Amino acid sequence: MLEAQTLLRQIVTPPPPAPPGLHLIVGPRAIQSIILFSLMRYLHSGRRVYWIDGGNWFDALVLAKVSRAAQLDERKVLGNILMARHFTAIQMTAMLAKQVPRIPAGTPIILSDPMALF
Repeated sequence: MLEAQTLLRQIVTPPPPAPPGLHLIVGPRAIQSIILFSLMRYLHSGRRVYWIDGGNWFDALVLAKVSRAAQLDERKVLGNILMARHFTAIQMTAMLAKQVPRIPAGTPIILSDPMALF
């Protein structure tokens, strides 16, 4: 019960700005949901996040439902996630080498479950 209360407080409380740079998410599928939920207010405020989905786990429907439950406009939340999905390790490597350097400095980039491609 304590974990659920802590998670709810993190979802409802505005998080500090996400630090720029590349962030790696590796672990159980629930970790991705926790990260997304913690970014809702950040995204709702108009700031963008680049999400590179290696594990094919990104669930926009759940994020929209939770955003609505938190009384946030789910279109604003989802509209500020720039998502890319690759299906092979070669595609991921090419994206990291060619596309990531083009992303504006200071924008958070989240690489979710890259090991799923190996």
